[in-house]
Amino acid sequence: MNKIDDTQLDQLLNNIMKAPVPPADLQQKLLMVPALAEAADLQATMASNDSVWRRTVPVAACLGLLLLMAHRFQPMPTAELEAEILAHVYAEERFFASSDHITLQDMNARMEKAIHAHLDASPATEALDVHLAKDCWLAQAVSMHLILTGDTGPVSVLMIPADVADHATTFADDRFSGTITPIEGGTLVVLGNRQEPVAKYLNLINDHMQWDY
Repeated sequence: MNKIDDTQLDQLLNNIMKAPVPPADLQQKLLMVPALAEAADLQATMASNDSVWRRTVPVAACLGLLLLMAHRFQPMPTAELEAEILAHVYAEERFFASSDHITLQDMNARMEKAIHAHLDASPATEALDVHLAKDCWLAQAVSMHLILTGDTGPVSVLMIPADVADHATTFADDRFSGTITPIEGGTLVVLGNRQEPVAKYLNLINDHMQWDY
């Protein structure tokens, strides 16, 4: 090992003394390096997560909408649907004695607005004595309720723009009897007195009904 003489030692000390003094905040800056790195990693992670979130939210929303629609338009239990129909008809009983007459043109205008459907003009549809045509809420859907004069009394025709029944069925209580029938575009319900030939109106409405979707 070579020894350092006095001259070399003096030169080394002199160089050290002339070296620039480190900035006062160097230590703080050095301590910040890991924090900055962590922050950068965190920001990158958040950006990545944000990107994933932005891509995921629309997909989740679509899936949620599909599930909602599937639940919304699935057939209802028959007994539940029948009970809701009967309750609705009894709630509208005050219109049975109405003397109003609604023309086919006016009825179609209301149907178009409520359920986007209409009845084709014909002698049979023009002859219908309709004295109520109003939108209603039935089977979780905006539907149409017609009350017309039948052979033995008032007849309710309920038009539901959804497949709430998967097969045709008849139902009755002590006063009314009717049918629930899936048709192209939705579900048709016809209900009248127990002696009323409701099939006549079911066939007439179904034969002339046109959906706009």
